[in-house]
Amino acid sequence: MYKSLTFLPRAAVEDLFNKTEAMADAQSRVLISMSTPFDKLNGSWCRPAKAMPSCWRDVLFLQFHDCDNRHIYHRETVIMPIDDEQAYEILRFLKKHQDDDAELYINCEGGQSRSAGVAVFARDIYGLDIWKIQLDSKDVPVLFKHPVMDKWNRRVHSTLVRLYGLCLAGKGKIPADELPGISTIQK
Repeated sequence: MYKSLTFLPRAAVEDLFNKTEAMADAQSRVLISMSTPFDKLNGSWCRPAKAMPSCWRDVLFLQFHDCDNRHIYHRETVIMPIDDEQAYEILRFLKKHQDDDAELYINCEGGQSRSAGVAVFARDIYGLDIWKIQLDSKDVPVLFKHPVMDKWNRRVHSTLVRLYGLCLAGKGKIPADELPGISTIQK
């Protein structure tokens, strides 16, 4: 079972975990990092967190837009939300590390929508409290227990829930006994 579940913004990942002192506990932490693909409107990449590999046991990098609708067209840009394959990657990653007694960190750009959608799903299947790291006005990281989720990305969460249900019913790409939350210790 995971030791803890924390979601945070990209800046906090870079500030807290890309330091030499963070390497000592690297084997106890895993990260799901989500960022936005190329932004044609601004002509720039919204880069993923610079996560030093030596500071993490494992990192899953994904890119999709922070939106709840299926496809949103904004001028000439197609906005793409999470797709089924990316959701399956999250499910596999969660399962891969759940019995390692790891600390689970989830980040996106602002640390409040996509990462919160995944955090709510992980909370539901593991029964863990959700913690949040947020940067204050002076960019100092503050850790607090997150009471009620209100701004989480519903599409991210509902895609994970839908695929989890399909797999439990034997109609998904992952066998039911290989889903996160179903521990190899329990078998």
